[in-house]
Amino acid sequence: MPGPPSVSVSIATLTALLQTRLGDQTFWVQPELDLYIRQAIREFQVLTNYWRTPVQLVTAPNAAFYDLAATGVIPYNAVDLDILNQVGYHLLEFDGTQSSPINTQQFVIDALTTAFSLRRQEILGETRLVVQEYAGNAPGPPPGTGRLTLSSGVLQVHRVEWFDVPSGLWNLVSRSDELGAYGWAPGWPQAQIPNTPGAYSSSLTPPFQLQFIPPPQNTGYASILITACNLYSYTGLPQLVGLPDDSVYALPWGILASMLNQDAQSRDYKRAMYAQMRFRRALEILKTWPCVLNTYPAGLQYLPSTLYALDHWAGGWRNQTPASPNVVAIGGRNLVACSPVPDQIYDIELDCVVNSPASTVSRNTNFDMAGDIVDAILGNGYHLAAFKLQGQEWEATTDLYKEFLGVAQAYADRERAQSINWKDLLGVTVEENAEKPYEAEKVEV
Repeated sequence: MPGPPSVSVSIATLTALLQTRLGDQTFWVQPELDLYIRQAIREFQVLTNYWRTPVQLVTAPNAAFYDLAATGVIPYNAVDLDILNQVGYHLLEFDGTQSSPINTQQFVIDALTTAFSLRRQEILGETRLVVQEYAGNAPGPPPGTGRLTLSSGVLQVHRVEWFDVPSGLWNLVSRSDELGAYGWAPGWPQAQIPNTPGAYSSSLTPPFQLQFIPPPQNTGYASILITACNLYSYTGLPQLVGLPDDSVYALPWGILASMLNQDAQSRDYKRAMYAQMRFRRALEILKTWPCVLNTYPAGLQYLPSTLYALDHWAGGWRNQTPASPNVVAIGGRNLVACSPVPDQIYDIELDCVVNSPASTVSRNTNFDMAGDIVDAILGNGYHLAAFKLQGQEWEATTDLYKEFLGVAQAYADRERAQSINWKDLLGVTVEENAEKPYEAEKVEV
């Protein structure tokens, strides 16, 4: 894409430039400014999809689903200590030399780690950034019973498929509820023909249970796509956050909103409201953030399908004889399905939005960015650094953030202008999410 000339920079050079702009060598330390620069780069990537490159998906025999992070195609690298330490800097609790990000009596470490855990769960629960297959294939309930208990970490079920052992066939299990079943399968709690479930419901079951409608009459197992959140326990050692790297720019804002909104000596409602606004805005953007833009199964371009479309326009695709895949379907930002299911190892090229240099390069490794982006990143970094100044000094830097947004918007607009079908190229993830909604329309209570 034509644009301003690129310059070669590194995290170290950007931090040095930010330090010069701030004009203080002691109030802000180098590791702190590194974190602000990395956060600004991550936010720019989410807003613009600036870093895109082909990646290779290596299939496995008889494996239908592929997690791009778990398979190492686009790994997760962000760790909790970077997020917690950044919040410690923002709150004037941490100077980079202590073992804990909280070091005064104004705040407590338990409140910080609890906020980290809850805000991470909020991101997972609202954005569908991470979709995974539940425990591989979950053993089904015994024949004649219809309830399957899942682990307590499951936030939402996106798709259910049932494998009937006697027939050796996969059957898609649609989302429904008991009222719907009353209409299309009266008497469903008893034995039904066919012997496999046609729908599932979580409307009337206890938490973390699925009701199969009708109950399966044969032995079998389920393939369930879920969003889950494992329990978080602070150890003081680096742990992976479990989110796409660039999406973690939202986490410090959510944590700050929680920490500053306490009715105690730590409260600062004005900054808490600002942090909450930034967190909510980030969630709205992350709900539509794409990853896979194009695919080349067998070396031939084939635009990715939604998994919903594959299920409903090529029903029974998992029952085809395994072969070289000709369709790659998007089941979530990080999850793809291959149809037919591969019979052997294949390399499939994917055009993807990948991790930005904020997570993929060392501090002194050079990478290229357009000159106006460098200036925008420094402006956002200045705004982040000023958060701990509070009051008018911090508020005066909000225009720098607005300028950062302006540059990001200009790049996004330029991308749309350069591509006739840009909306469709980026829209597969959005379309898949729309078919399996997280939230119903708001109703008055």
